[in-house]
Amino acid sequence: MRKSTQLQNMGAIAAQEIYKALNIEPTNRRNPEQTQTRAAIGTVLRSYMSDTNTSKVLGRDRSTVCYYVRNHENNMTHWKGYAQKYNTARGICEMYMTNVARDYDISVIDRRISQYQKKINELQLEKKKLSS
Repeated sequence: MRKSTQLQNMGAIAAQEIYKALNIEPTNRRNPEQTQTRAAIGTVLRSYMSDTNTSKVLGRDRSTVCYYVRNHENNMTHWKGYAQKYNTARGICEMYMTNVARDYDISVIDRRISQYQKKINELQLEKKKLSS
C-alpha cells in the first residue's frame, strides 16, 4: 500500500476519533464548532502528510488546508474554542499518525537495503567473473 493511502486511512481514523473526543457529529455546516474542528484537524494532519492528502481526509480543497495552516497562530489566540479543539486533535493525531509514518519509513528503508544488497551481489558476481 502506498504511503499516501496509508496516511490518508489513518488520518481518517484519527479525524473520526477527534470528532468523538470532542463529542461533535461531523457535518459540512459552516458553524463555528464545525469549522474550528475541521481547521484544527487539518492543521494537525498537515504536519504528517501533504496538503493534498490532508484535503482528501477532510473532503475539502487543498487551498483550504493551506488557509487553515496559514491562519493557525491567529486562530490559537483570537478564535475562542479553537485552541481546545487543536490541542485535542494534536494529542489524538500523535497517537495515530506517528507510528504509521515511522513504520512506513522503516519499510522504505528496508526496501532500499534489499535493492542495494541485490546490486552488491551483482557487482560481486561481475568482479568474480573478471577475476577468473
